[in-house]
Amino acid sequence: MVAWDDAGMSRPVHFVSVLFPRVTQLDLTGPVQLFSRLPDAVIDLAWHRVEPVATDAGFSILATVSFDDAPQADVLMVPGGQGAFELMDDPVALDFVRRQAAGARFVTSVCTGAFVLGAAGLLRGRRATTHWASHPMLQLLGAHPEQARVVRDGNIITGGGVTSGLDYALTVAAEVYDEATARRVQLAMEYDPHPPFDAGSPARPEADQDQVRRTLVETRRNREPGVTRAAARLASDVRDPIGTPGKAGDAGSCEDADVHEGLPIVEFAFPEPLRDSLLAAIESGAKTATSSLLREYEVSKESLPYAGQKYVVVDSAGAKRFVIETTAVELVPLGEVGLEHAVAEGEGYVSVADWREGHLQFWNSAPVQAEIGPDHALDDQSIVVLETFMIVR
Repeated sequence: MVAWDDAGMSRPVHFVSVLFPRVTQLDLTGPVQLFSRLPDAVIDLAWHRVEPVATDAGFSILATVSFDDAPQADVLMVPGGQGAFELMDDPVALDFVRRQAAGARFVTSVCTGAFVLGAAGLLRGRRATTHWASHPMLQLLGAHPEQARVVRDGNIITGGGVTSGLDYALTVAAEVYDEATARRVQLAMEYDPHPPFDAGSPARPEADQDQVRRTLVETRRNREPGVTRAAARLASDVRDPIGTPGKAGDAGSCEDADVHEGLPIVEFAFPEPLRDSLLAAIESGAKTATSSLLREYEVSKESLPYAGQKYVVVDSAGAKRFVIETTAVELVPLGEVGLEHAVAEGEGYVSVADWREGHLQFWNSAPVQAEIGPDHALDDQSIVVLETFMIVR
């Protein structure tokens, strides 16, 4: 619904986007172009100062207003790009986002702009999306990642990667105005995508899966440290879901079920005897690491684990045994798994060759192949998710 003043007259609708160095310009200019065609729309691009700001495309965009002078947004937007991860370390920018969000009708992002919202503490407990390569890391900031071009949770609207910005902008237009207005702008802009290739997301048939794996590894390596720093700053405002740490000696007990309410459940391997032997190794301290195929997460559409995440571990009978906390996660090619991790898995491996043989036997077993697909051949370039953990209760 469009905005009205006290006299019943329509008033300008203020769209305010954060601008920052190394923004992905299409994240910004695609939605802004669409918003500019909406009735009574007023658009501002806010930065520390009114000055040209370099994009990641090699040209600059002029900020129209400073953070101090920006009007209150009806729609606040944060675009993405590598600069968004640098913005997470900018307390003035994050404070601007928080202040604007407090008075905005809709708080929105495109692509990795979602991480700025998360760093500002605006995505805790909210469903959100972002670019597929950074998607799993949203969990670090308290969000619930959802794979979609556009995700709405209350007044939070997030768009997926880059070109999703136009889908996002049409969604916002329909919310702020109405669907008829959004359709008229869509027609005027001839937004009717029929790409010449079917490789626009990892799930598409022409997508290069080697590129997908490389991109996931590189993105996490380059961006997770900044996301982790932002998560650490938020941590002091979030109560530990475990509550008071347990007393010494009670690590193997889950008798107090309320302590584990809301924590996800994890099952190691298949039920007895393998699962129970692994749990015994964890309880003894011999096992502090595990590994999975990235393919397993892709097929199940589960988000990747992250440092600080806690799980309830259950045994073959489904009984809760203890809680573990992930201490580190790394994505590496199968051929680069090292001896330190192999030994930390606590399953008696004394060499990487032993570890590889045992895991390939498991991953090539009929039950696992039924989950990941029999056509998924494993080689040195197959991406493995290496996770370390500790018992916390």
